[in-house]
Amino acid sequence: MDVSGSVNATSMLINKSPVIDTNANIFGGRVQATTGFGTAYYASSGSSIQFLCQNVAFYRVSVYATNASTSGGIGIYNFIGLNKNGGGGPNPIVLTLATVGTISWSFAYAASGANDTTVTVNTTTAYDQGTRVIVERLY
Repeated sequence: MDVSGSVNATSMLINKSPVIDTNANIFGGRVQATTGFGTAYYASSGSSIQFLCQNVAFYRVSVYATNASTSGGIGIYNFIGLNKNGGGGPNPIVLTLATVGTISWSFAYAASGANDTTVTVNTTTAYDQGTRVIVERLY
């Protein structure tokens, strides 16, 4: 706070120099926008979005979907990439931070190269306004 009692928005930022996830490597869907904190993807209902979860990288993934502007769902997740070891290793660690509304998506995992994992966000046909995924690489 400054001396007048108002909040300085810049001092409230947790990450003053955000990392833009230039390594998100979208395979499905299309890039909607690159923001200061990550990459946003859009998929129509019934399709999927894929992004690369690199070994030892830390991500926040936000997913939301809406239908006729009257219903929808939101999910926020943390991902830690683990060594997929060409397919023989573990899937990423996923922590569900919050979900609200009707969840219309699921995650699937496949090896990508020697150490990384391709994460697929599969959507259902229930949401006519599509699904949006924001991938933020935090570390």
